[in-house]
Amino acid sequence: MPQMESKFASRKFILAAFVLLAALGLLIAGLIDQNTWSSFNTWVIGLYITGNVGAAYVADGTGYSSGGYPSGGYTRAGDAACAAKKVQS
Repeated sequence: MPQMESKFASRKFILAAFVLLAALGLLIAGLIDQNTWSSFNTWVIGLYITGNVGAAYVADGTGYSSGGYPSGGYTRAGDAACAAKKVQS
């Protein structure tokens, strides 16, 4: 389970958990209503998921910032071609 532990130690997860707990504290204290809390949680979780997808896309080396795929879109062969192109350059 080391993979799982490192996943929960990421800065994105810690920040999202802290913000969600802070919002829960505001709800319990009566400073925000349930609709605001629900909407806020939806945004925080959505941004967290989007951040994870974006980070995986860039870190995987398949993003356009790293050269992108050949014109045929995503294929294993295209992935290999991108890797070969990076090795040659």
